[in-house]
Amino acid sequence: MKKIALVILNYLNYIDTFDCVNSIMQYDYNICGIVIVDNGSNNQSYHIIKNKYIHNPLIHVLRETSNLGFAKGNNIGINYARKKLLAEYVLVVNNDTIFINKDFIKNMLQEVKPGIGVLGPKILLKNRRIQNEYSIYTNFSDILAFYLVLWSYYFNVDVIGHIIEEKMLKNKTKTKVLHGCALLFTPEFFKYYKGFYPKTFLYNEEAILYNMLKKVKLKQVYVTNAIILHKEDRSSKLSYKNANNIRLKHNIKSFKYIFVTMLLPYSRLIQDN
Repeated sequence: MKKIALVILNYLNYIDTFDCVNSIMQYDYNICGIVIVDNGSNNQSYHIIKNKYIHNPLIHVLRETSNLGFAKGNNIGINYARKKLLAEYVLVVNNDTIFINKDFIKNMLQEVKPGIGVLGPKILLKNRRIQNEYSIYTNFSDILAFYLVLWSYYFNVDVIGHIIEEKMLKNKTKTKVLHGCALLFTPEFFKYYKGFYPKTFLYNEEAILYNMLKKVKLKQVYVTNAIILHKEDRSSKLSYKNANNIRLKHNIKSFKYIFVTMLLPYSRLIQDN
């Protein structure tokens, strides 16, 4: 029997966390535990969640005193799931996801084969539109050009960004990658890495994960018959009044690690992980 645990990162939005957990519990998933990490919420989220599940031995609630960001926060849960619950597989999901497929876990695990590091499900938005069309630039010059586009938007010189996109990025090929709101990490992944690359705070985790997998010749797989619903950006909207500017700022800060994970050798990369 394959041991699988779920990790859910909570920041402020405990209502969505409850909805996510309720959707998991309605199905008879054969899991060894659910790890909820409260990521430094300042609104009593930890105590509210802890009290709700205090008598449920399947649910483990952890607390961080400050907001560590997406990667580090989830890594706390991944580490707990593997060391305390002895999970072989770890499914990391956003707290604003809803499980709507009774065979979700079974269908994901059926697609695990040698050489696969991470799997992702089909993700639907509230309007039932498929969200999975997430694409990244993988050519170094294209990545650099897009980085300049982000900076131009940050400094409100959008015209430069538009010129770069028109002259340098138009018709350039992108690579489709798994969306970060729901990812199943396999034992083969954990042979090489402990979790997400920890130096980002928010955004670009998908592109960085792509580089990490490529570095050790592991594949990512999209599982079309495992379906999950994503409400999208719920914690960001609660956290920041000017969410668009904050997103752009974090995007730029984390973007440099796409270059780092692309250029560094594996032996150096795992020193950070």
